[in-house]
Formats: sequence, structure tokens, C-alpha cells
Amino acid sequence: MKSKVYFTDFHCVTDEGPCDKLKRLIRAAGIEDIDMDGKFVAIKMHFGELGNMTFLRPNYAKAVVDTINALGGKPFLTDCNTLYPGSRKNALEHLYCAWENGFTPLSAGCPVIIADGLKGTDDIEVPVRGGEYVKEAKIGRAVMDADVFISLSHFKGHELAGFGGAIKNIGMGCGSRAGKKEQHSNGKAVVDPEVCRGCKRCLRECANGGLVFDEKARKMTVDQNNCVGCGRCIGACNFDAIDFALDAAIKEFNCRMAEYAKAVVDGRPHFHISLVCDVSPTCDCHTGNDVPIVPDVGMFASFDPLALDCACVDACLKQTPFPDSQLTEEMKKPGFCDRHDYFENANPNAEYKTCLAHAEKIGLGSSEYELVVVK
Repeated sequence: MKSKVYFTDFHCVTDEGPCDKLKRLIRAAGIEDIDMDGKFVAIKMHFGELGNMTFLRPNYAKAVVDTINALGGKPFLTDCNTLYPGSRKNALEHLYCAWENGFTPLSAGCPVIIADGLKGTDDIEVPVRGGEYVKEAKIGRAVMDADVFISLSHFKGHELAGFGGAIKNIGMGCGSRAGKKEQHSNGKAVVDPEVCRGCKRCLRECANGGLVFDEKARKMTVDQNNCVGCGRCIGACNFDAIDFALDAAIKEFNCRMAEYAKAVVDGRPHFHISLVCDVSPTCDCHTGNDVPIVPDVGMFASFDPLALDCACVDACLKQTPFPDSQLTEEMKKPGFCDRHDYFENANPNAEYKTCLAHAEKIGLGSSEYELVVVK
């Protein structure tokens, strides 16, 4: 059966802004059908790493919060701590990062709660029905304590998962630090010494002692005992010197992420929103960002996170790539192999189709969708 995905573009008439259109979109998509009266409502989103400029602005979050408040719900914005070093690896730094990027109770209209607690250890093991790789997902406790779950995602590229949309926002984003490690630790990185420049840029991204710099050779090496296969080093390397040792690593990572997402949404009301704008080639977890690879498309909403991701990627693939972006630069490289997909061409180490196929297999949603346009 086809799932309905609702869509509106960013074109606005006089005296109407994108946030007004977002409110109309999610109402048209059926958010009012969820009983939120007196219920705790978790709104899972990414607050952006300090220095990044492509994360969703608090204005969009407030549009969702205002709608939930009008329905009698008790909303809160939430995310879990990160596995890698940065501004969001514990709840204190995470909150300061969120505040600096504009997410406060005043601007967003509701509290900000870090779901897995101070050190990322406040999680709960949630059974994965039909899980093949994960039997019990480690999810941030505040996410699972909520009565209603809503994901608000910035749809963009990703250096490992191909793109980051609803499933990644839910599956990876709701995993505690231990849950993130479980999803990532399926393959090990390897460094090509002939290509490595010894710049140490990747070293700043490793939180687990997986990278060791050989001072004598002036080359980076990998400690296979400590590497968890998170892929942060791949995104940090400007010279394509790092790859995964196992071809199946990314595919297994994708499957685990889909299973984590299923654990989060199973058994309770859930609703999903994705904004396809500022489609950067890499994740908002980076302290910086590159120019978008395709133009802004619009806003999408659905009760089905898989159908939502499929609709967003299909819409992006219909666009004309921006010149002088990571996508077009990759396509100019000698020996470029065209994979006929913007996201996989922009990040040749990435792959996302396994995630979508596995999500459908385990019953997370449907890849078949009907697009309903909201003017």
C-alpha cells in the first residue's frame, strides 16, 4: 500500500512565511489526528554543531511546537549526545551548543532536553521487532518516556549514510552513546599511506583512540582494537586517504540504523517532517559546511518515515546540481565512476539503498508513496 507524503515548496505569498506554510503542511498531513492532549511529545531534531550553518533554524521548530501546544500537548526538543568529539558529547556542552545556535525555551517555545542524560549513559534497551542485527536498541531514556514521537529532520547529504533524513535522524540520533557505538562498530577504517598527507585533520574527529599518528613516517594509522567504524575520519579527510576495510561495513551500518529507528517508533503515535533546504554534502555534525549540492526543494511530512525519505531523495534527484559544489567537483575527478545518484556521487564511500530496503523489510514503512501537494 502506498503511504501518503505531503509536500509544499518554499514559495510564499505576501505576508506568509515558510513557518506558516510548515504549519499548514503538517495539519494537512494529519498531525491533528494524533491525541496529544496532556501527552509528552518528543520532537527529535539536530541542533547543529558549533560553526555549522546549515542546521534547521529554531523558527521551524517553533512552528511545530506551536501546533502541538494548540493540540494540548507538552512538547520538548530533544537529541542524544554524540560519540565523536565536538560541542555535543555531553549534556552540558550539548545544551550550550543548542542555546548558542538559537534553541532556547524562548525561541523554540518549549524546553530542550538531552535524551540520554549528562554523560550519554541514561538509556533504555528497547526490543527491535523483526530485528536481524539488533535485538535490543539502546535509546535515550527521554525519547522513550514520551507518549508521542515526532521527528523534524534537515534532509542533506552524509559522508557515510549517503543522506541524512528521517530514518537517520531517528535511528542514529535517538541512540545513546552506547547505541551509536553499536550501530557504527561493524567495520574498521584503513588508511592508504601513499595518499595520506599527515595533516592530522582526521585525528580531531576520533573519539575512541582509533587513529594513531606515526611521527616517524608522518602518516596516520588505525588501531583496529579501538576503531568503532563510525566513519567520522572519512568525512574529515580531504584527500580520500581513508576507507573501510570491509565492503559490507556500510551496508550493515545502514541495517542497524533502520532497526534502531523501528525501535523508537514502534507501539506509539509518531509523525515525521523533513525540510529539503541547504542540502549540504555532509552532516550538520561537522563544525563547518560546504555549499549545497542541489537547490532548495521544499517541506515534506508523513506518518511513514521510510516513504518520507524516499520522497525527499527522489525530489533531490530531479534537481539540477549546483556548479562548484562537492558533487560537481567529485564528478570532475579523473577516473570518476558515475553511480547515477547525486548523494552517492558526492560521497563515493557512501551508500543508502540498503537502509531503505531493510527498513521496508522489517516493517518500518513503505517505499511506495503518493505525493500530495499542499499549495
